[in-house]
Amino acid sequence: MAYTPQGQILLDLRCKMLERWIIDPSDVKLVDVGIGSGIFIETLRKKGWNAFGTDINPVALEWLDRYGWSWQMGEEVDILTFWDSLEHLPNPAEWILQADPKWIFLSMPIYLNEEHCLTSKHFKPDEHIWYFTEEGLISFMKEIHFYCLEINDLETTIGGRESIKSFAFQRP
Repeated sequence: MAYTPQGQILLDLRCKMLERWIIDPSDVKLVDVGIGSGIFIETLRKKGWNAFGTDINPVALEWLDRYGWSWQMGEEVDILTFWDSLEHLPNPAEWILQADPKWIFLSMPIYLNEEHCLTSKHFKPDEHIWYFTEEGLISFMKEIHFYCLEINDLETTIGGRESIKSFAFQRP
């Protein structure tokens, strides 16, 4: 999907969201968690970002290693991005706290309530571990000391996706 018109729209929305909050991209290290096609990292690097990635897919890891863009837990990081990946992590709080970023940017399905979740096309018990309402995600992030600075539904209204919201979180 990365190389479709919709994929380009999503890429643009995600890059613009970062650019609203990060003034000097060369001054921070960003790690994309769950890199998909890798186009996000490639695009950011072309724009002067210090962008790296991590994934569980061996093919993705091999691609990252080939370009020297692989990130390992324990290495310094300023920003984590989770574009459709946080809901797949078994223990996202532990993972985020170990990485110790200052910023988190993410997009994911957001549900109105339990019924909406269970009837949503995003209800995938074999893939998704976490199902959040907007209030639930903000509360979860606040428990690990990240505060919400932006919420938007542009991936839904402009990007043509169903029930997806994007968030910017910062640790004080």
